[in-house]
Amino acid sequence: MKRKIPALILCIALILLTFTACGSDGSGAKIVTPVDLEPEFLDPQIVSDTSAKNIVLNCFEGLVVYGENGEIMPAAAESFDVSADELTYTFNLRKNLQWRITSAAKKTLGEKAEDFDNRVLAKDFVFALERALSPETLCPYANSLLCIKNASKVISGKLEKEQLGVKAADDFTLVIKLEKKDSDFLDALTSPACMPCNEEFFNLTKGRYGLSTEYLIYNGPFYISNWAEKTSISCRRNDTYHSLGENISSEVKPYSIYFSFNNEQETRDDKLKDKTYALAPLSEEQAMQFSQDKHIKIRAFDSAVTSIIFNCSDEITSVSEIRKALAYGMDASVFLEKFGKKAAYGIIPSAATLAKSSYRSQVQNVKINSQKNRQAISFMKDGMDKLNVNDIELTILSSTENETAVRGAMQSWQSVFGVKFGISVEAVSEGELQSRIAAGNYQIALCDLKFTDVTAENAISRFESGARNNVINFSSKKFDNLISQISKSNGSKKAQTILEAEKYLISSCAVIPLCEKATYYGLAKGVSGIAFSPTGEVAYYKTAIQS
Repeated sequence: MKRKIPALILCIALILLTFTACGSDGSGAKIVTPVDLEPEFLDPQIVSDTSAKNIVLNCFEGLVVYGENGEIMPAAAESFDVSADELTYTFNLRKNLQWRITSAAKKTLGEKAEDFDNRVLAKDFVFALERALSPETLCPYANSLLCIKNASKVISGKLEKEQLGVKAADDFTLVIKLEKKDSDFLDALTSPACMPCNEEFFNLTKGRYGLSTEYLIYNGPFYISNWAEKTSISCRRNDTYHSLGENISSEVKPYSIYFSFNNEQETRDDKLKDKTYALAPLSEEQAMQFSQDKHIKIRAFDSAVTSIIFNCSDEITSVSEIRKALAYGMDASVFLEKFGKKAAYGIIPSAATLAKSSYRSQVQNVKINSQKNRQAISFMKDGMDKLNVNDIELTILSSTENETAVRGAMQSWQSVFGVKFGISVEAVSEGELQSRIAAGNYQIALCDLKFTDVTAENAISRFESGARNNVINFSSKKFDNLISQISKSNGSKKAQTILEAEKYLISSCAVIPLCEKATYYGLAKGVSGIAFSPTGEVAYYKTAIQS
């Protein structure tokens, strides 16, 4: 279970983690890295925030995984075959896979611990995908799996899970049949939703799967050795990974990973410079500064779009006319001058792919409406009439770093709408900004929308009604219908349907994309071997070394 640990002990532990000796080749390191938030849970089929995904994807192993150069590589499957029509995928599992069962998890197993089958089998992947596509699970990655045969009917409740196109041919052979060809399917299999789940253990947790170490077993290169509430999650090298026992260090390089809950940029920077942190996210400003530091290596991923977003569940900003008034009355050049960036091509960033190619290269750019003052004034009047008010007061949430740019936009709004319109800015730290947005505790916000899934389909699907990571709380039957059409189409038609959904979201003014922005990481001197997902959201530490 989660336990509180005295701060002094944790500080000493962190120092020891930093200075413990490694092997001569940099293996055996105790890697320390910060994550923004403490996860509420670590159930792979339902996690959605970046912090939780980084922990889950280092403690579980799917059929395939991203390599150091972003290529798809076999993982729990030692090989796989694709049929000539590309509708049947056959995965041959490694026969030496085992579940890591901690002493905490043995409490959940109880008397069943003695005869529990700890092999990772094909049926564990079947159960995981059945959970991901169950209508009760609300899996945030379900849309990317709708290409599986009967998936749409299973998730809608029209068919039973047994009719899903996923079968265990034997203990070590998994067969997945698709409704239609999908060149992004292997990418979809890298998501947390596709991590194996042992049905017997899951049932024994009685609805508490992933809530603490007592309710988790692992098949990845690491396992959680300690979950210290509000402080950190510590992971150790899994000595049952691929049943390698004492030889595991030849495949899994670090001895441990220490995920520190720290969203304060200043302390992150200090700890990166003194090598306490092996890897840390950076702001663009900090990345530029560190680029001149020979001790820090910078990695950048074009996976974010700086945007103004509206909370569509707020009493005022739920009114589309109010959002349209602000979009049409805004001077976008204020932000572009401040950030020194080119205008965004749309909501979906350049890093997103469709059929292994850049999505943005396959479609036209989306026109963003701004500085149409007459229309803006008309929309504002209509919105105020709908709300039955004579004046409006709004607050825009921003990071302290971007407060100046926000105030420039506020001046343009004020000049367009006059004295009956009032708006103020609330500037907070980047960590608090992300927390507030995730909790829906805002009206309007200027933020970097980070698109963590590699495909354009997943990027736009995050705004579907009821989606876990739909931070704007947008809900529209027409938009949802477009999302459902995406999974049923192919080629150029699929690209155009995604573009139509993107245009619809922008025309509703729930999101105003401003400019593209990279996600940056800093690696401390002597650190190498860390693989990243193509968008940079997840870092894989299996082969990380630190000298």
